[in-house]
Amino acid sequence: MKVTSYNSVYRFESLKLQKLDIPLPEMDTMAPMSATVSFPSTQKSVAFDLKANTSAPFPVIPFKGNVPHISPETMCKILSGSYKERFESVHIIDCRFNYEHEGGHIKGSLNCNDPAFLKEKFFKDPMEKALVIFHCEFSQNRGPEVASIFRSIDRKMNKECYPKLFYPNVYVLHGGYKDFYNKYPEWCDGGYTKMVNIDARTNGDLVRGNSQYNENIKKAKEDIELEPEPEIKRRNSCHSSDPKHHNDPVSPIIRHNYSRFDSRINVFDIPF
Repeated sequence: MKVTSYNSVYRFESLKLQKLDIPLPEMDTMAPMSATVSFPSTQKSVAFDLKANTSAPFPVIPFKGNVPHISPETMCKILSGSYKERFESVHIIDCRFNYEHEGGHIKGSLNCNDPAFLKEKFFKDPMEKALVIFHCEFSQNRGPEVASIFRSIDRKMNKECYPKLFYPNVYVLHGGYKDFYNKYPEWCDGGYTKMVNIDARTNGDLVRGNSQYNENIKKAKEDIELEPEPEIKRRNSCHSSDPKHHNDPVSPIIRHNYSRFDSRINVFDIPF
């Protein structure tokens, strides 16, 4: 299996940032959750059952939304090839702004927070056995939001085949790039550039990045809303033998309210 290679808290940095009268984007402004997620005994057993009932070969962290999370430890195992027999390709989607990605990123990652581009790349000719992992700085907002839209696009394209999907193995990296870089810098190129930093605020990169991101997300959501929801009564009526269609392994998680939990990750043999 291969990792597709692409070329491509917020605590203010002293009072200097506070003196700049520039509105901050309302995203990833929360400090990341603890890297150690504590599961109450009742929920721990539920998480085990969910894993047993899905096709995910690694542990997932139940979390709010329609895309489960994976840990930095799981991501490292994926990058190391521990699950390469399960997937033909791994795609890491870095949803941060361009200057953040240029300052440092996970090896082989694609810097993109435009769902329209991802739709063209992944759904024009769907890939088989692909693992897709999204993240941003903390995986609190941008990463999960783009991942959710990606899943909605899949649902929209397969509305006649509900609950089948082209990409059932979609995850969000828990703790985002910050957490992963702190634990596994050897799997990253470059360092770690915060979204909110003095240079990005003074040169306009922060405002431009935020404006473009909001425009991308707004358009993507409008496009999705134009299509009706899939009809559950057709769940077994379409592409039953098509290897590119898979039953959704994530849906059991969505039925529970795990608002306390956050994300987790994975990847494979990256050519350096």
